This record gives sequence, C-alpha cells and structure tokens, in this order.
Amino acid sequence: MKTIICGAGDVGYSIADKLSRENFEVTVIDEDENRLNKVSENLDVKTINGIPSMPSVLELLKVMKLTWLLVKLAILYLRLKRK
Repeated sequence: MKTIICGAGDVGYSIADKLSRENFEVTVIDEDENRLNKVSENLDVKTINGIPSMPSVLELLKVMKLTWLLVKLAILYLRLKRK
C-alpha cells in the first residue's frame, strides 16, 4: 500500500519505520531538511521537502489515488501524550 506521512518528527519517524518494515510504500513529507535526512539515512522510504498541507505538495503525490494518508499533527500528539 502507498502511504504518505506528513511530518518527520518522532511520531512520523516511528510510523514510517513500522510501515516500511511491513512493505508499505512510504513517502514522508516535512519542511525540515534535518528531519528528512535522518529519515532517508535510516529508513527505506521516499522523502519530500515541503509543507505537508500545501496543495501543490500533495498534488505531486496524486493523493486521491493513495490507499492511506497519515497526518501527524504535533499538537494532537502532545495532547495525547499528556493524558
């Protein structure tokens, strides 16, 4: 399955790691090149440098044809982590 992960922070990295090990086609989008470098150096995934919510970035991936779209929102993660 093709999967997009928006955000290459801790949560995005963990999800990308797990899914790539399960033979998913994973693409990680983030605007932070350092995070993307960490992902691309350690995982078998594609990376795209850009703002994940920008339509132009998502259009590159033809999002409507993908099986999964995972969006990692830092605020939501922090809220869940505090509970």
